[in-house]
Amino acid sequence: MSFFSQLNLSGRYLEIIKRFPVVILFAIVTTFALLVLIDDTTKGDIIRWPICGFIGFLAMLNWSLAKEAYTLSQGIYRIGVVVIIAALGVYYFMIPTNFDEKISCFWYFTIGLSLILHFLISIIPFFKTRNNDAFTAYNVHIFISWMQSALYSIIFYTALSLAILALDNLFDIKLDGIIYFKLFILVTGLLQTTFFLSEIPDQFYNTEVPAQKSIFKIITSYVFIPICIIYGLILYAYILRVLITGKPMVEWAYVMILWYFVVGLSSWLFSGYYDNAADNPLMSKFRKYFFLFSILPVILLFLSLFKNISLYGIKEEYYLSAAVAIFIAITTIYMIVSKIRDKRILPLLLILLSLITFMGGSFSVCNVPVMNQQRKLVHDLEACGIISDGVIQIDTSRTYSDTNGIISNKLYFLDSRNALGYLKEFDKNNLIKKAADSINAYQLQELFRLDRYTSKMDQKAWNVYFSSKKSVDIVGYEKIIPVKYIKELNEITDYIVLTEEGHINLYINNAEIGRLDVNKVIFGMSNHPDGSNIVESNLGGYKIKIIVESASGEKTVDKITVTSLQGIVLIKQAEVGQ
Repeated sequence: MSFFSQLNLSGRYLEIIKRFPVVILFAIVTTFALLVLIDDTTKGDIIRWPICGFIGFLAMLNWSLAKEAYTLSQGIYRIGVVVIIAALGVYYFMIPTNFDEKISCFWYFTIGLSLILHFLISIIPFFKTRNNDAFTAYNVHIFISWMQSALYSIIFYTALSLAILALDNLFDIKLDGIIYFKLFILVTGLLQTTFFLSEIPDQFYNTEVPAQKSIFKIITSYVFIPICIIYGLILYAYILRVLITGKPMVEWAYVMILWYFVVGLSSWLFSGYYDNAADNPLMSKFRKYFFLFSILPVILLFLSLFKNISLYGIKEEYYLSAAVAIFIAITTIYMIVSKIRDKRILPLLLILLSLITFMGGSFSVCNVPVMNQQRKLVHDLEACGIISDGVIQIDTSRTYSDTNGIISNKLYFLDSRNALGYLKEFDKNNLIKKAADSINAYQLQELFRLDRYTSKMDQKAWNVYFSSKKSVDIVGYEKIIPVKYIKELNEITDYIVLTEEGHINLYINNAEIGRLDVNKVIFGMSNHPDGSNIVESNLGGYKIKIIVESASGEKTVDKITVTSLQGIVLIKQAEVGQ
């Protein structure tokens, strides 16, 4: 019997059409809609339906499972289908048509909605029934089904891709590269969906003994659990090192701990599939002691997050990590204290946290980091003197320290969220010329005259900005030439190049005429931003005048280097004797 006949694709489709007719219809329509709409010049406004279709697929699958679990009548089921379709119609018009815009809260909402619908699949049959064994068996079966469907899809996609590639090369068909992406959509949208749906258990409360020998049991016992134990021992060793040496924790410690819990919780759930059935001593002891063993890692997780938030404020990655940490902490406490250890708390808690995290309005990941970074930015601007008595006040005779680019990073973060307009409230002197919704980070960097320092002992990054205060005499100069960073061969034949060493090379007719070291003179300007911003010199029979608008560079113990230069460069033939 061949591999393809064993898969029984036609039989699977007939089974799915009978059991999940609306669900498979959503999968088919969504897949072919995306295949028709997508091409090499795809724009965001033409894939709204596939996004809507994916959410519809998940919603219909949940509703179909609810119908089976609670034996809903056909009339109630049809009403639910109509309600879901109507809600999808509203959702469709909420989807932005331009995906190139700055980060939108809608996408966080969509992520939260998708997560909730996924978590609901794991618990819908068990809202009224508490049966840990059946709950575990059902969810492990769902997970294995998804893994198998993914494996089959990878095999199909690889085989078909190689066949297409062979045809393309042997017969010189010259197929567009987009064909492989369309094939991926077809395989995941139809084949993987078919495999997965056909393997969803139709007996939700089945507690039959699993196979004594299976690949899944071997992987759980001898891969997942040992990895989790080793990972945990590494964390304990690290905690001991921190306590003994007094060295601060590395900033990414929370990431390491989160991965420990991803592996650990998965291993704990998988091992529960064999509880009192095909068990072994390693699984039994792991289930018994995992949460007790994890108390110190939970504490370390919160300490690491607190340290990062204290330094950098609340960012999306810290907010989401904190939400996961709360889930881990509540789960750990519950599993230690509770005698019944009702596993339904896991998806229910995840659904609640998803609602708050992604759909919680002012408490969501879309708003909390922005509001926190806005407050932190004002605090930093007050600390360096840019904001005084609630008003932005710029002293043009100096620059303002921006250690490690902390202020600049906040400016660009808020710029990406279109959240810099609030600074208008502090702009009583009308220094910010743009409207609130048009303010960008680069403009504010120039306005605030930020001097960016690194925290290294022997290195300082510096920059300088010059505002136009007076006219510059250009009488006698013949032309304005551009500033480049590499030698170019194009229609522009006259220009200057700023080299990596901070030297200026003058090119006339694409031939190098002379070289000028401007490192010290421009660095000197950075210490006197209200002074002269003009560099004049003779190079190879030409006189050049550089009107510096902005510059930046690095200063180490024994070297000053200009790394960036913006300005106007004037040249003319040098007079005899000059």
